[in-house]
Amino acid sequence: MNEKLNATVQSPARDHHLRKGYGFSLKEIKEAGLTIEQAKELPLKLDYRRRTAYDFNIERLKAIELTEEKKRKKREPFVKKQKKEERFIPQEIEAPKEMEKEKGKKEEIEIPKGEQIPLTELNGLGPKTEEKFHELGVMNVQDLLKENPEELATLINGCSENSISDWQKEAKEKTKKK
Repeated sequence: MNEKLNATVQSPARDHHLRKGYGFSLKEIKEAGLTIEQAKELPLKLDYRRRTAYDFNIERLKAIELTEEKKRKKREPFVKKQKKEERFIPQEIEAPKEMEKEKGKKEEIEIPKGEQIPLTELNGLGPKTEEKFHELGVMNVQDLLKENPEELATLINGCSENSISDWQKEAKEKTKKK
């Protein structure tokens, strides 16, 4: 089999003369008893667009003798193995431990309730941030002074520890003035 196998096709011209085609059609390969994989291993060109099946091309393909290696079994489709069901056991989430007040021992300044200062009077603390503080139970400047800035920074998105400590410094100054 030294010579290459070329498909022959009929020309669409008036005389329908035979000419060399690009490759064998899928119909011709199937009728010759070959699989597409075997045809690719034999280095046969395939013409996927052509649908005609000429008898002289089928005879050429049947004349090819396949070696034992190339007469392989057809490939079986892949079958997924069933996964073993694993039980989902939720892990217990530990409640956050109360932070010790070693780092942030503060001087507590008591002011009568009538003189409490709202949080929005601090520079850079707007109504949206004030709402976030209210959700945590910090209602005014005096409550802010009692809190640890590290804890608040982790609980409130958009507020850093530095900004909270700056607000606490400003709150101390405002409470001393009144």
